Amino acid sequence: MANSDWSVNSPSNPAQGPVAIFLTGLGQTNPASSDGAINRPPLAQPVIVPDFTFTGNFSATVAFLGAAAFEVAGVSQLNIIPSGPLTPNLSDQFFGFSLAIGATGVTVYVAP
Repeated sequence: MANSDWSVNSPSNPAQGPVAIFLTGLGQTNPASSDGAINRPPLAQPVIVPDFTFTGNFSATVAFLGAAAFEVAGVSQLNIIPSGPLTPNLSDQFFGFSLAIGATGVTVYVAP
């Protein structure tokens, strides 16, 4: 997971804008990709779009979901733009939210 400046998203380095999440295992793409191939534009889209669930009173806009450019086939990229309302952690240094993608989840950290 990376912030918009390509730094790693973490509690000590929360996002101040869009976040890129790299995924595998989203299944077949359209157009179909080939094993070992490098993803090149135009980027393939998943045939079945997974359900994205945000926890708590949080929402985000999915800005992009598709093959991750110039990565090996099978690596997808999800770009989200976080929006509120958000509840800060106890030290008021960052907001955290969880994003469930199918049966798995990730935590994204966003600056206040």
